[in-house]
Amino acid sequence: MLVKYSKPQTIKVKKGGEVKLTLMRKDPNSCLEEFILPDFKIKKYLPLNKKVEIAFKSEKSGEFGFHCGMNMYHGKIVVS
Repeated sequence: MLVKYSKPQTIKVKKGGEVKLTLMRKDPNSCLEEFILPDFKIKKYLPLNKKVEIAFKSEKSGEFGFHCGMNMYHGKIVVS
C-alpha cells in the first residue's frame, strides 16, 4: 500500500489481522525521513527511494494517527 502525505491519507484495515505496509520515500525533504505510528510503537527511518516494510497486528478498533518525523504531515489508520 502506498502512503502519501501530500493529501489526507486514510488507510482502512480489518480488526484482528496482521497489517503490512510497504513505504517508500520519494521526496528528499528531511521532514519525511521518519514514519511514526505512535499507538503501535512504530518509528521507522525511510531512506530515499528504498522500500521499508512495517507490520503490526490490528487488535483493537479505532482511528490511529501516523505522522512524519517533524509532525507536519499526517494520516490515519482506521481499524474496524
